[in-house]
Amino acid sequence: MDQTGVGIDNAGRLTIDVRGAKRVDVIQRMDENGARCKTPCVHCFSGVPGADVYTEVSDPNWGKSRIVHTTQRNAWCDHATMMKWVEEVWTLAVLGCHMLMLNRLQVHKIESVKQHLVDICCTKVQYIPPGITGSSQPMDVSVMRSFKSNIQIVLGDGLAVA
Repeated sequence: MDQTGVGIDNAGRLTIDVRGAKRVDVIQRMDENGARCKTPCVHCFSGVPGADVYTEVSDPNWGKSRIVHTTQRNAWCDHATMMKWVEEVWTLAVLGCHMLMLNRLQVHKIESVKQHLVDICCTKVQYIPPGITGSSQPMDVSVMRSFKSNIQIVLGDGLAVA
């Protein structure tokens, strides 16, 4: 699961703005299952669960149907965000038993997350050794570059995406 902050230079017209914020934090996650089918992205917006932003992005008619939207106070992958990914993306994407390689982000090591993956999803969890995450993710630069380019296309050519 990769996380990136997307800085957007806008005039504050979007409902995802918080008191003039010029930054939208999102978590984007894409991968392929054993049949080489991409699993849905998860976009985690900065916002408090239950508040306006959460209500908006949780609406099934909001955004693309193939993207899972959620919020977290700092747009960070916490336990609830990770469990949402497991339940709404991983569980639906895998058939049979699989192995999932995760980096050592604290939320990946929570026992309840690991146990849910093992018990419900028939997924064995392995952790990437420290220091080699960058080597194991050679598509980071190209994926994030195209992601940010697509944001510019969707939101308008006048926006500066950092």
